[in-house]
Amino acid sequence: MEDNGFKLKYLPQHPILGQVTGNAIICRREFLEKNRSAVIGVLKTWAKSTVFMLENPKATAEIYAEMFPGSLPKGKTREQALKSYERIIRVRSPITKVDTAKGEKWGQFDKDNLALYIKEYLRIDPKAVDFSKYYTNELVDAVNDFDEDAVRNQARNYK
Repeated sequence: MEDNGFKLKYLPQHPILGQVTGNAIICRREFLEKNRSAVIGVLKTWAKSTVFMLENPKATAEIYAEMFPGSLPKGKTREQALKSYERIIRVRSPITKVDTAKGEKWGQFDKDNLALYIKEYLRIDPKAVDFSKYYTNELVDAVNDFDEDAVRNQARNYK
């Protein structure tokens, strides 16, 4: 919105904002059982593309504009639109990062973060409902079975 000339006033954020993320990819259990390798492939592609995006927001903006030229805003030059896309990526990047050096993994669902989200945002006692049936980490190791450094190098060298 700021890129479109709106002056925004930033309000204080809830202290747990940096602890809770909202990304999720959902499918039915039956679909997963029948299409396990395809689901893993989609999730691994998501993880790799996120690594690429974090490493090279500018290239990511250019690729997006090339793939979806109709998304370029009217009244802006291509260069202005790309700068806007890149800015959006940079603003959203902190909530998509995973620190693999600390043992975090792409696609891993953290039950403590879920409990915090349920308590703070939904105002439900997380002990009152068994939310474990709504997520799984069973695919996490397969999803993370790729060379993250190779993806970063690809992003750095993208032309």
